[in-house]
Amino acid sequence: MAREELLDAVGGLMMLSWEGRELDEVLTLIRTFRPAGVIFFERNYPAGGPEALREILGQAQLTARGELGRPLLTAIDYEGGSVKRLPPPFRRPPAARKLAREGPQAVEAAAQAAAAELNGCGFNLNLAPVLDVGGADGPLGSRTFAEDPQAVAACGLAWLRGCRRGGALACGKHFPGLGPAKLDTHAELPTVEGDREKLAAGLAPFQALVAAGLKLIMTNHAFYPGLDALRPTTFSPLAVGLLKDDLGFEGLTLSDDLGMGAVTGRWSSAQAAAEAAAAGHDLLLVGRGAETALASREALLAAVEAGRLTAERLADARRRLERIWAALATLEVH
Repeated sequence: MAREELLDAVGGLMMLSWEGRELDEVLTLIRTFRPAGVIFFERNYPAGGPEALREILGQAQLTARGELGRPLLTAIDYEGGSVKRLPPPFRRPPAARKLAREGPQAVEAAAQAAAAELNGCGFNLNLAPVLDVGGADGPLGSRTFAEDPQAVAACGLAWLRGCRRGGALACGKHFPGLGPAKLDTHAELPTVEGDREKLAAGLAPFQALVAAGLKLIMTNHAFYPGLDALRPTTFSPLAVGLLKDDLGFEGLTLSDDLGMGAVTGRWSSAQAAAEAAAAGHDLLLVGRGAETALASREALLAAVEAGRLTAERLADARRRLERIWAALATLEVH
């Protein structure tokens, strides 16, 4: 593989963040690393408000299409409740737990409204819904729809329908289910006990949305000894294989942010990127700016050179990304 082709293939494994609020930083990130996508955080909201945000995302998309020859995933966590990322005048959707009490119709309406608002300022990917089955007293709290797998599945399907109608792609998370976890992965690495049979209930919402055509699924950073006695989901071919092979998921498998405490407490950013890609993740969320992006890219290139990240793995990730590009082309622009 030629150097330019290799850089493009490795860049296509990354979803990157930027640190500031200016367009130039975003464009430099795109030109330097050739990422599959970028992710927006609260720190990135520009002083010029919605119009300035629309300009930044629009120019980022034009740059990717013009200079990389492909579209750019523009992602945001906009679940509602405590996780929305955008200040007023953007609306704050209700939390998942509240929407679930109102029923799937309310979930669908909220997802459609959120997606239309995101679409209107240039986002094409909402990193929602949360499909974890869990109580409101767990680490995810009101971000979960319910404690009943079928209720979560019904709400997840409603969110998927609404998101599509609003003009954005949805991403279900956090596979294979953080509901039983006792620790918050933003800070620590939780262990979720139980064999595959015990964990199966938490898979039901993911199964339902895979069958309905969900295009992206985010994994989590938890350790499931019943699935893999050695590695957490982020670095586990067995856990990723459960999603791709057992559940038949043909879309894009996205890691959770590799800068979260569950990862950084034990692995370097570079090591995490290489191990997650080799395990079967098609897209790596690198949420800590250009310096971390550079370390991650170098680790991915070294993994290719060492044979730990194979040509077949890169080709599979690119095929899955191409399906996402095709899905982007069907989104209605608001």
